[in-house]
Amino acid sequence: MARHYKNAEAVLPKGVLDAVSEALGGRSAFLWVAAKGNLQRDQRNERVLELRAQGWQIRMIADSLFLSERTVFRILERERAAREQRAEESRRAASAAAALEATAAAEKLKELEKEAEAARLAKRQAEEERAAVLSRSKKVKLSFGGALKKR
Repeated sequence: MARHYKNAEAVLPKGVLDAVSEALGGRSAFLWVAAKGNLQRDQRNERVLELRAQGWQIRMIADSLFLSERTVFRILERERAAREQRAEESRRAASAAAALEATAAAEKLKELEKEAEAARLAKRQAEEERAAVLSRSKKVKLSFGGALKKR
């Protein structure tokens, strides 16, 4: 792929050249300026992924988008790594959600066990009160029964 280097003094207005020089701190530098019709990086990367999904080979993609094969490979590798990271994050989120559900279920179970224990305690107290009332009732009947016999 041919590179078309231009001397900045020959193509940039003096004010722009001075601003670039000031931004670089007066140091020399090679700058790349995209052609007006070139794709933006995100669009370019999307296009690389689209062409690869269509079955294009790396060399064909590189030639059609005026990129090096290495650049195409890096774009594809970054996307693969991002996909793996998203999958890992998804697995972690699912695991965390399952752990939260398990914790919530355990807390609900404890709550239900407490309610059941409270119900058992209330039932036992009611039975004890009933037994006490029955016992008093028998004593009263006995005392009245004995008093009736004496008369």
